[in-house]
Amino acid sequence: MDGLQRKARDHARNPMQWDDSHNAGFSLRGDAKPWMRVHDDYRDWNVAKQIEDPDSVLSFWKRMLAFRKGHLSCTYGYYTLLSPDDEKVFAYVKEYEDERMLVLLNFTKEAVTYPLPKEAGDLRNVKDSICNYNGPLPDMKDEKVELRPYEALVIVT
Repeated sequence: MDGLQRKARDHARNPMQWDDSHNAGFSLRGDAKPWMRVHDDYRDWNVAKQIEDPDSVLSFWKRMLAFRKGHLSCTYGYYTLLSPDDEKVFAYVKEYEDERMLVLLNFTKEAVTYPLPKEAGDLRNVKDSICNYNGPLPDMKDEKVELRPYEALVIVT
C-alpha cells in the first residue's frame, strides 16, 4: 500500500478479469495486449466464475445495487450519526419520508457487541435488510446487536 500511495492510482488497477482465457478475456482479439498487465490471479478471480456463485463479491454488489435502487433513503433524507466516538463500529440512521434505515459497519476483525441507541428506532418491524454475511440477521434483543468481524448490516424499518 505504501508503494501505491507514492505512485499514480493506476498502479492499484488492472484490466477487468472477465474469464480465465488469454488476457483474462479483456480483449476478443487474441493478439491484443492490455496496456497494463493482467493480474496473476485471473484464472481464479473473474466474472465468469463469480456470475453464478451466490456468495461471490459480484453477487453481493448486484444485490447491494438492487437494494439501493429500492430504497430512496440510501440517497435522500436526513443523516444522523450514532456513537461518533466508537472506534470499532460506524453507525448511522438515514430517514426519508416514511422510511428509516439503520446502517452498522464493524471495521474490526473481531465480533463486536454494539448497544443500539434509541435513535436506531424500533427494530421489531423490519421491512428489508442487507448484510455481507449470508443467513439470518444477527439477534437484536436487549437493545444490542452482535456484529461479526467486518460485518456490514443495513436494516430498513
